[in-house]
Amino acid sequence: MKKEKTTQFLMKPKVDFCFKELMEDEEVRNAFLAAVLGINLEEIVESRILPSHLRQKDKADKLGILDVRVLLNNKEQIDIEIQVTSSEYWAERTMFYLGKMFTEQIKEGDDYSELKKCIHIGILDFELFNSEEFYSRFHLWEDSRHQIYSDKWEFHTLELPKLAKHDYPQTELFKWMQFINAETKEELDMASADNPYIKKACENLERISADEEKRLEY
Repeated sequence: MKKEKTTQFLMKPKVDFCFKELMEDEEVRNAFLAAVLGINLEEIVESRILPSHLRQKDKADKLGILDVRVLLNNKEQIDIEIQVTSSEYWAERTMFYLGKMFTEQIKEGDDYSELKKCIHIGILDFELFNSEEFYSRFHLWEDSRHQIYSDKWEFHTLELPKLAKHDYPQTELFKWMQFINAETKEELDMASADNPYIKKACENLERISADEEKRLEY
């Protein structure tokens, strides 16, 4: 009797549990952040995972729990969110998170100059904007002159469903989004071709997918 070939179970990177596990690897995390922020990898000296719970001043405050919270180069804070279901008030939610991150940096008596940049990265498995671009970046600008009001808030939005609809350049960012959106070994291999950091992320994905305890959590 011919033995049937079994397919290895692989977690989906766009499921929040899996994505959080992958971001635990600093080398993978730094390469991903460099691609999204549009900076050279060498500019990232270090990144650290911070506690994901935002501080509540009292019990009546709404609780904020981030997917992945990162301190970049010991100054900028980054909130990375994965959202697989459509959210009507996504913009309001992200502004709430960023607002709490920003204000909790200082306490009574501290100077406003101590406030550092806070960045939101949203990876969405639904379309938020009526545009062809899968990647959008937002700052606080003056409407007509486009003069920046402050560079302390920054929003990055990535819409996964658009990847299959348009022919995009094979940039580092596009390859990372292919990886996050992948559901098969073939798609993972395609995304990781010629990119050692995505290849490492794929290896980590296979490792955690084979971990029985992590599979139960997933």
